[in-house]
Amino acid sequence: AAAAAGVEPPEVDFRPVAVKDWVTEVEKLLSPTHVGPYFIRGSHIRDQPPVGSVEIRIDAGLAFGTGDHETTQGCLRAIEEFVTLQSRWNVLDLGTGSGILAIALAKRFGFVTVASDNDPVAIDVARTNALQNGVAGNIEFYIADGLNHPELSAHKPYALVIANIVSKPLISMAGDISGVLATNGTIILSGILTGQAKEVIDAYTKVGFVAARRIILGEWETLVFRRVI
Repeated sequence: AAAAAGVEPPEVDFRPVAVKDWVTEVEKLLSPTHVGPYFIRGSHIRDQPPVGSVEIRIDAGLAFGTGDHETTQGCLRAIEEFVTLQSRWNVLDLGTGSGILAIALAKRFGFVTVASDNDPVAIDVARTNALQNGVAGNIEFYIADGLNHPELSAHKPYALVIANIVSKPLISMAGDISGVLATNGTIILSGILTGQAKEVIDAYTKVGFVAARRIILGEWETLVFRRVI
């Protein structure tokens, strides 16, 4: 590569690296995350949660979702703004990853939530996290590609659908998500870069939704939609 670039080759040093679980090592560097009433920490953190907070213990492993990313924080903020303690909502967490959002809903509101992911490893991680948070009985986990699972349809209509994925799948699933949502339902979408938000909004507007809230954290947006037709 140096020769092709016409530069002097750099000095290179080769040395063995100890065999480690690098995912676990990286997670140990993460500090607790505070979002609204939620106190999110890995099992390596010994800090006590603030009085009155909702403690969520998350070890993401090979699944997405430790609480420190802007997309997860945006979803948690949206939950606090649009979900009420007075209602018993039927909820779908689409692309659950580590299970953090489903666990938050179960611990904060006592909801029974359907959670899905297309990655079997993520579902295993999410089940373990639900168990260590004492809410395994509140969450039904399914391995599913999008909404392609009979149990996801069997539980509809959902009062709330949360999907923290990325923009292209969210756009492609607009019609499917609309088909499982209750008449007065709410959608929380994230994993959307600010430059992609308009395209996502346009896709959901076409199937009868209006954007009720845009939460911007860094270069990421979380969008909340309400059905209008």
